[in-house]
Amino acid sequence: MVRRELKDYMQRLAERYELRYLQKHKGFAGIYQGIGVKVCESTDEITLTFFCPTADIDDQILEDFAGFSHWVEAGLPNAWIDALRETGINKPFNPTISHRGCMIKIDKYRMERIEVEKFLDIPEIVTRDLYEYGATDTWVCDMCKQEPATDAFLDGANASLCNRCWYEVHLAHKSQKRKSVLGPFCWTFLAIGILILASIIWGTFREPSGMDNCNEGIEALDNGSYDLAITYFTKAIRQEPNLAPAYALRANAYHNIGNYNAAIKDYTEAIRIVKPTLEELPKEQSAGIYNDRGFSYFLNNDFNHAIADYTKALQLKQDFTAAYFNRGDAYVVKQMYDDAVADYNEVIRLEPNNPQAYYIRGFAHFSKAEYDLTIADCTESIRLDPTYAVAYIERGVAYYWKNDYDQALADLTEAIRLVPNYGAAYSERGRIYYSKQEYDKAWEDVHKAQSLRFEVPPGFLNDLREASEREK
Repeated sequence: MVRRELKDYMQRLAERYELRYLQKHKGFAGIYQGIGVKVCESTDEITLTFFCPTADIDDQILEDFAGFSHWVEAGLPNAWIDALRETGINKPFNPTISHRGCMIKIDKYRMERIEVEKFLDIPEIVTRDLYEYGATDTWVCDMCKQEPATDAFLDGANASLCNRCWYEVHLAHKSQKRKSVLGPFCWTFLAIGILILASIIWGTFREPSGMDNCNEGIEALDNGSYDLAITYFTKAIRQEPNLAPAYALRANAYHNIGNYNAAIKDYTEAIRIVKPTLEELPKEQSAGIYNDRGFSYFLNNDFNHAIADYTKALQLKQDFTAAYFNRGDAYVVKQMYDDAVADYNEVIRLEPNNPQAYYIRGFAHFSKAEYDLTIADCTESIRLDPTYAVAYIERGVAYYWKNDYDQALADLTEAIRLVPNYGAAYSERGRIYYSKQEYDKAWEDVHKAQSLRFEVPPGFLNDLREASEREK
């Protein structure tokens, strides 16, 4: 297979299963009938990855997938199926075998053994087999634990996300994990430096039993068992009251269950313990401690303390991009837009090719009704990453407020093409159709947004009902 053929097969498969393009991975990803699917290319092969959080195929991995009956009935060899390996949030460099899915590599020799149509049927076949082992067509978002998952973030640590959380992760991912350790995919101080930090403070661990509990807690945290992780870290702290990593890790677990007060308390205790040697730590770790607590304050709606912690982090590490990003976000919430723009300017000065930096600065300009500056920043963001859907949305809304409805419509339509399941994009495009007095199209977009569980603003709905002289 030449590279052109690879791209053609992948494109056809993506269109059939409505997968979105991932520029970083040179492939496509999405959810098909409840199964997370990713399709990527390399020089001479295509890799298909499948996962579902409700599936359990441990026995099939041990039996070389002999029970995948639909796969066998299709005349495909079991030897083509491999176990899926996932990187946990605590073990980014130590992937483990997952019971939630599998992967298949198709090189030119395997492609010659099957017809192209059978290759295109592979996601359908694997989906049927995963259903035999507990896969379901709907599952709850891994992040908010409330909304139904509508998309998949497949980057080693597989996750199922709703529309809003997918974009939170997408934004953080685009800014190179700017949200620090506290999201389920973002680890700095707590991951790689954790043992280094402990050894700096205490030399060597005098009580193995305390670290044993800490390690058990890390495993539980890695598996998403946050309550169990808290239990283990609490045991470790009882055995070693000055074990700062246990406090920091327990803070992370508290954060993931939404107990931000407890997370802040634990981070504060970790800071108290390490403070005598804080200046001796590597800048990434010393600044990271404050940045992490700042993010806990931010999610707890304590924006003043969040800004104070981000500022402390920047005093310790002047080129700390994540802290500038985070402090800028806090300034936006407090409607301190000039300060936010100043912080985003620093991000762009440190990372001039970061598309999210321009997008988020454009958002700050939008909040000041500086629509031309918003359009300029979003245009630069799109130039750096033509698949950056939220930049199209933001630019489209800016065009809308400038009464340039045609440009606004073009941008919102492109955003929908890139991310077909993004409810906010349909809602905003519906507003544009309303302004163009194309009420049937406006209602069509409103219904699509609502089907994706996006709450269309009531005021807009009332205006549309009155103008269109229909209720829905």
